Amino acid sequence: MRTRSSSIYGYAIRSISILCVTGIITVLVGHFTHRPWAMTLGTCLFLSGFAVWALANGGAFVWGFLRTVRRGGFRVFVEQPWSSALYILLMLFLLTAGGFFVWFIIRALGHRE
Repeated sequence: MRTRSSSIYGYAIRSISILCVTGIITVLVGHFTHRPWAMTLGTCLFLSGFAVWALANGGAFVWGFLRTVRRGGFRVFVEQPWSSALYILLMLFLLTAGGFFVWFIIRALGHRE
């Protein structure tokens, strides 16, 4: 049985390539037609692909962390501290990277020439 979170994750993962390819094409069209707004839009679409990748995977790590804690408490993390630390660091890295990509998108939207 599929849960709602896995279908959201699936949609997010499938949208990454669409966002990145559409972004690159839009940037190229904007460059060749000398339309700065199209280049900005394409940049935002391209960066949103990376933001979706990082936030979806970071969210999946958080979801797995919460499921593990609900099932067995923090016992697993105490018994295996190195793998738990690596898991948590990877989760935090992905969420932070997603936040930076969102920040880059906001900066690109605010950039005017």
